[in-house]
Amino acid sequence: RNILTALKTNLEYGLSLSETLRQYPKDFEPLVIALVEIGEKTGSLPKILLELDKKLLETLELKRRIKGAMIYPAILVFLTI
Repeated sequence: RNILTALKTNLEYGLSLSETLRQYPKDFEPLVIALVEIGEKTGSLPKILLELDKKLLETLELKRRIKGAMIYPAILVFLTI
């Protein structure tokens, strides 16, 4: 919530989205920042943001599946010990 508020404030003051995202390196990967900057320069920011959204959702789904797949082996190891 704090980051979104800061993003909104910085954008209202005229900073670009990529400049604002750079202020939060722990929260935004360099690749995301670079893609946003390219989108701003080329005018294709909406398209890039939609693609980033798809990729991030796919990554989250994959992580969820991996965690789910690891529960059963972890239970077996625990019970075996």
